[in-house]
Amino acid sequence: MKLNQALKAKNRLVSEVSRLKEQITAQNSRPVLQPFDYDTRELLLKLREKIDKLVRLKGAIGKANGEVYEQIFRLAELRGQSRC
Repeated sequence: MKLNQALKAKNRLVSEVSRLKEQITAQNSRPVLQPFDYDTRELLLKLREKIDKLVRLKGAIGKANGEVYEQIFRLAELRGQSRC
């Protein structure tokens, strides 16, 4: 998987995690007699799965970028010097 594909996949997972959190929050408080639209336990399981995938993907992206971090920091420092 290329870096741009990994970043797109990460953004999709972030969106899915956010959507699941919103669904869980929306069902958080309801009148006792009103039935739930979906099973909150099932949503929580899906949320945990998505978060696990997101953590693994972010870890892989971090490892892939590890080689260039020094160059990124050097560039930032050089840019900071030119402003003085």
